[in-house]
Amino acid sequence: MTEYLTPDQVAELLSVSTKTVFRLVAKDSTMPVLRLNAQVIRFPRERLLRWLQQREGGRSGARSSHSSSHSGQDGLSGGAAG
Repeated sequence: MTEYLTPDQVAELLSVSTKTVFRLVAKDSTMPVLRLNAQVIRFPRERLLRWLQQREGGRSGARSSHSSSHSGQDGLSGGAAG
């Protein structure tokens, strides 16, 4: 089953504000996002992690300092087990 992250969880993962997450969604159509309605969005965890890895490898402006030190782990797995 696919695990979905909230904008707050994505903000924590990226060490940015939730407002910045919403700006990223608006600016980058490649960011994996599921729009449940006009106000509710969720992020498929595995697709988001792949998207981040692709950005790490190709575009310098989107790197998070702590995500480059992980090899496939996002630091959120303990709180969202299902």
